[in-house]
Amino acid sequence: MAETIADRLEQDDTVAIVRRNGSVRVGVISKVFEETESDSSDSESDDDHDESKLKQGQVQVDWYPAGKSTKHVEDKLILLDRSLLLGEAVSLRSEPQKVGFITNMHVRGDIAVLPKRQLVFSNVDFDRIKFVTEYGAGAEESTKILYDSWVGNVEEC
Repeated sequence: MAETIADRLEQDDTVAIVRRNGSVRVGVISKVFEETESDSSDSESDDDHDESKLKQGQVQVDWYPAGKSTKHVEDKLILLDRSLLLGEAVSLRSEPQKVGFITNMHVRGDIAVLPKRQLVFSNVDFDRIKFVTEYGAGAEESTKILYDSWVGNVEEC
């Protein structure tokens, strides 16, 4: 059976691998094989460049939490999550010849109190959350949000 785009992993996909001892590692794909890599004719010597090149069917994964990058064969990885953007083309695996476009998104999430991660609200419609934009010098990197009478920071997405 021919490989379709839906069968391949993409950059920024969240993946997992099950180790021999049964433990699971989670990571994000930082680089995928591209046909142009095999055709490149840089001025660098091939010996210096070959080690970093990916072969067809390989991807580079940055593992959580250490951030260490390693190469893996795509077939050994399990796709956990793929980010989609408005305007992106999508299709059903069962009918790859039919293509559609993302025209709307609806986001829901949980609100928890840190550091205990005590769940306060679950399955919250993000249309009800107001994002507060900070301006000026010394602004924190985290995003401030308002929900009902609660004020908080976005720590994880």
